[in-house]
Amino acid sequence: MLLIIILSGDIEINPGPKTANVFPCGLCERPVTRSREGVCCDCCSIWHHRSCIELCTTDYELLQRSNVQWMCCKCDSLNVSSFTYHAYEIENQKYSLITTNHSGMTGTLGGGVFILVHNSMIGTEQPQFITKCEIEWVKLKRKTAQDLIIGSFYMPHRNKAQLEELEKSLEKNHRGEQK
Repeated sequence: MLLIIILSGDIEINPGPKTANVFPCGLCERPVTRSREGVCCDCCSIWHHRSCIELCTTDYELLQRSNVQWMCCKCDSLNVSSFTYHAYEIENQKYSLITTNHSGMTGTLGGGVFILVHNSMIGTEQPQFITKCEIEWVKLKRKTAQDLIIGSFYMPHRNKAQLEELEKSLEKNHRGEQK
């Protein structure tokens, strides 16, 4: 009976997907194909184009011929997405809290970032450098040296739009410092 069913052509001997697997890049979201070099994160199994993660030829070849584990930047960094801090929990008599509320900003998850400045230093927020991403800039006045501008940037999900906003912010900062 089984032989008759198989010979009738109604049953696929080796059923499986009709189309090739598609692995979208974790950064640009375009498919990682055989024609473009890519690596897969050993932790989350998400593929990334070699060009998107700026992986040099030497490191790419090392990954191909060894047992070296590779993790994407999301898996390799501290997971702070589950952390929630309220301003009253962070405030300290020795530090000033500088933060921007990003809750109404589109393209972010809200909450934003902060910078703590020790009270022995003078820190002023630099809102002219802030763009449409979760970012904060502070200028530290130093007695014996040139002023120092520090920034804090948070990108919970790596995507090109957030990187472009970071780049805009860095360009604003660079242009502002040249004046």
